[in-house]
Amino acid sequence: MEFYRILAKAYDEVFPFSQTTFDFLRLHAAGRVLDVGCATGAYVKRFHGEGFSAEGIEYVPELIKYTENISAGDMRRLPESFSGRFSLVYCIGNTLAHCTDTADAENILGGFARTLQSGGKAVIQILNYARILKNRPLSLPLIETDRVRFVRDYTYAENSIKFTGTLTADRQTSSSSVMLYPLTHTELSTAAAQAGFSSCVHYGDFSGSKFDEAESFMLVSVLGK
Repeated sequence: MEFYRILAKAYDEVFPFSQTTFDFLRLHAAGRVLDVGCATGAYVKRFHGEGFSAEGIEYVPELIKYTENISAGDMRRLPESFSGRFSLVYCIGNTLAHCTDTADAENILGGFARTLQSGGKAVIQILNYARILKNRPLSLPLIETDRVRFVRDYTYAENSIKFTGTLTADRQTSSSSVMLYPLTHTELSTAAAQAGFSSCVHYGDFSGSKFDEAESFMLVSVLGK
């Protein structure tokens, strides 16, 4: 995706490693872990540092910086060799919103369920699209550091959102767009159940705050197999 190839030059500065996020993921890891949509590989690297066996796949090879046990791959077509191997599979960074509709989300979650051992968990993080669809903001909060400025704009279609990112880094500006499906928490719950998960608990962030449909910026869901 051209959008993420542009973002690759500054990904870890725009979306830096979060200790809070890692602590939440680690809480649900009982053994081998899989990062789907691992981007630069920062969380896989940290799991390795904590002594875990961890693997990652990333759709955009240009994003990958840490390469140990990480390969290019598609969340819709996880390798058969992944089946039943993991205690935790996680898909964060709004990656699941790249599904095309609820049926596609169900298919992707079914693949996640297949990778898990009995009793394993999946952690999914996307934005709170129920809130976004209600308020219809034209942009998300600006991300700005000493070196980078990242503007995020939304254009609404009937069943999708066109997400346009404009990145300024080292005095160079690039812009590109990607289509997202605004998967709500209720749609995610239904898709998870149909994909074979037996439980689904929603949180409002990686601190474990209660999910509030009207107020939470993000949706963090823990799915149990």
